[in-house]
Parts: sequence; C-alpha cells; structure tokens
Amino acid sequence: MDEPFADRATDRLHELLDVLRDHRAKIDEILERARHIDRQLRAGTAWAAIVEAEEPPLIVELLTESIERLHTASSRFRRAEAHALHTQGLSRQDIARRFGVSRQRVSTLLNTPEPDRAHHGSYRRNVSSF
Repeated sequence: MDEPFADRATDRLHELLDVLRDHRAKIDEILERARHIDRQLRAGTAWAAIVEAEEPPLIVELLTESIERLHTASSRFRRAEAHALHTQGLSRQDIARRFGVSRQRVSTLLNTPEPDRAHHGSYRRNVSSF
C-alpha cells in the first residue's frame, strides 16, 4: 500500500470536515438573513430597498462562497480517495461503481492534478461579462 496516498486522503477528509463545519455555521447565518428578508417582503418592502439596506456580503455572495468552498473540498477529497483506493488495489471500474461515476471519470481523477484552494470551478463569474 502506498501510504502517501492514504495520508493525503486522510488530510483531505479532515479538510472536508472543516469546510462542512464552517458551511453549517454559514447556512445558519444565511437562513436568518433570508428569514429577515422574507419578513420585510411580507411587510411590503421592495426588493431594491431590501438589497440596498442589506449589510455586505449579500446572501448571494455568501451562497457563492459556500458553494465554492464545498466544491473545492469535495473535489480534493474525491481525488485523494480515488488515489488511495487505487493504490490499495481497487480497479478504476471498482472505484467508478462505488463513486457512482464512469470509469473515464475515475481515470480523470487519477490523472489530473487536484484543484488548489483558490480554484473555484465555474461558480464565480466575472462581473464585467454581464
């Protein structure tokens, strides 16, 4: 067994746990803010006035940040786990079946570098493109 891959998978699991704990706290904050907005809407306040008065970061920004962090941590964990399983003798097909993905997807996981923490995939858009 190749210990570095098992160690990396364990490190990525701990990273994922940290992100999930932070995510749970962030979701509580987002829920409270969304309920506040809902109360304002029910009271007849216009969306423009609500957003203008909302303290930054806006709910949409909080959601985007949370999704990005989950996406990155999930990708890093999935890749590290695939490597650990592969070095412990599971075939790409076995891993694919367990992960619920194609064998080609597992090959991609095993053959491409993991995203760094700054990489957020396609979630963040450039404001100037609108």
